[in-house]
Amino acid sequence: MIDSVSDYSLFMLDPQGLIVTWNLGAERLKGYLASEVIGRHFSVFYDAEAIKNKIPQGELEVAATAGRYEAEGWRLRKDGSSFWAHVVITALRRPDGALAGFGKITQDLSCRRLAELSLRESDARATLLAAELATTNSYLRNVLDAAGVIAIITTDLKGMITTFNRGAELMLGYTSDEVIRRYTPALFHVAAEVKQRGQVLSARLNRPIRGFEVFTSSIGLPEFEHTLWQYVHKDGHTLQVRLSLGEVHGADGRAVGFLGIAEDVTEQNRTAQALELAYDRVASVLECTSDSVMTIGHDWNLLYGNRKTIESLPDFKVGASYWTCFPGTVGTETEQNLRVAMNTRSEIKFENYYVPYAQWYRVHAFPSDDGLTIFFSIITEEKKRDEQLSLEQLLREKRIEALSHMAGGLSHEISNPLAIIHGRASDLRLLATTEQPMASIDVLRSCDSILQHADRAIKILRGLRGFGREASKDPMRLASINEIASQCIELQGLRFRRHNIDLRTNLASDLPDLACREVQIGQIVTNLLNNAFDALTDAYGPPRWICLATYRIEDCILIDVTDSGPGVEDKFKAHLMEPFFTTKEHALGTGIGLSLSRAIAQDHAGSLILCNDTKNTCFRLTLPLVTRSLESKSENANPEVIH
Repeated sequence: MIDSVSDYSLFMLDPQGLIVTWNLGAERLKGYLASEVIGRHFSVFYDAEAIKNKIPQGELEVAATAGRYEAEGWRLRKDGSSFWAHVVITALRRPDGALAGFGKITQDLSCRRLAELSLRESDARATLLAAELATTNSYLRNVLDAAGVIAIITTDLKGMITTFNRGAELMLGYTSDEVIRRYTPALFHVAAEVKQRGQVLSARLNRPIRGFEVFTSSIGLPEFEHTLWQYVHKDGHTLQVRLSLGEVHGADGRAVGFLGIAEDVTEQNRTAQALELAYDRVASVLECTSDSVMTIGHDWNLLYGNRKTIESLPDFKVGASYWTCFPGTVGTETEQNLRVAMNTRSEIKFENYYVPYAQWYRVHAFPSDDGLTIFFSIITEEKKRDEQLSLEQLLREKRIEALSHMAGGLSHEISNPLAIIHGRASDLRLLATTEQPMASIDVLRSCDSILQHADRAIKILRGLRGFGREASKDPMRLASINEIASQCIELQGLRFRRHNIDLRTNLASDLPDLACREVQIGQIVTNLLNNAFDALTDAYGPPRWICLATYRIEDCILIDVTDSGPGVEDKFKAHLMEPFFTTKEHALGTGIGLSLSRAIAQDHAGSLILCNDTKNTCFRLTLPLVTRSLESKSENANPEVIH
């Protein structure tokens, strides 16, 4: 039975920590054969540092004192490789309380460990990406801080320069002495551009516009109020400026000249190009990331959302209020977390379930100059996988718990028919070696006895193998409820007799076959029998009995498990089916058996309840008779050979 549990390393230690048993799961997990490891100290599975720090001995001391030691950590295989293990060490004591040794169960959690490390790496990448964004924002600020100089040039009505300020000197490379009263502003312009602008003005004003008049004629025209021109530096290179032109009036209000204010926009153009490049870089990073990214302003308006955000959040709208787009977050922990991050300018990570979208999200919010930058991803499927893994883990633990209950009785149940088989076969062999003739009736009786007890052993092993495996993905098949109940009784019977508990049955003879998963229904019945057994362990006074009954009401088959125990207190009845709720003492029950049994019943469109209208404690499993297109049992009933 222990060897059939291949997913766990199960073995025993003597009080000094020497290995005394070894199962197939331990061989697969740690790479040692039984002959290689039995008799050695279990510290062989720890690295040198752990042995130096006396960790193995410390674990045994904790188990001996507290009765149990449980932890996770790195362990070694025979080939020197390490794996992340979940370890449980249980102290085993003799009836007089003396320490008899330890039971040790080890499970390989390397896959879960890798998933956790992957999650940490994902968080690290998100942090790195946030740092890159901060660097880019700093770069953008530096680009925006670059400022140009302002050139102020005035002329008289004919175009002779009268003012040439320091800004103009720095911009064009000329000194004021070089240009005042000597040159027209056309000196600083590209001739072809002046000519082309004159043609535009000529068409606009319907008269020829040339020379200096190209500049003066555009004054007052809205489309030429702030125009871009090419200026020519003294050394010959060109720069682009934004030029504003106006008239200069005298004291009498008449025009006495013209004013040109030029701002060098060459650096601004470079800045714009750099900004465009930077934004392209940021957009490229954000569009390529596997996460959704959004930016929320200090006023809680949505400023930006990458492609993934728009795809995953149908209500996202740039410029709208976050709370208007996602009202389902108002008053929830999500709102509290986001406001804390915004108000305290602190980074925050959390998970939340958004009801309108029926999705789970992992959220990582960073404070930024604009407000908050939020990275998030949908983890609904991940949550479902985690829940499924947790459920499967609980089911495995429950099966192991039930197997441990049945272990002592099963060894006797199997050894008893094997002893009879051995005796009958020995008798036949003895008769065959003598010269006396054998009566065919004697041979027939011996063979019938051997077949009878062999069939009994086969049924026990078949039931044990079925009970110990995962069956949630099995197809529904037609099965006899009475046969399932009989197999459960076969596995449990001796344990009940050894504890002087009368196991009664009342199985209706006319029940039709039911579409179900046999193993799962057997697990429910076994769990109910175990619970009834536990309820009777403290009930010393007679009578102590458990009754398993099957019957039909309309289109349903019912299975009742009733016991003569003390019953369930009223205050516990409403919580019995809740996960992890138990009325047993600490460490004597996990509180998952009934909740998992009810889940299996509901998966079969049935129910599991505690009856309130019975004198004794009675749990009732109800399964509907559903017509399904299934192969009949007779077509699938191939005899199974157990070696």
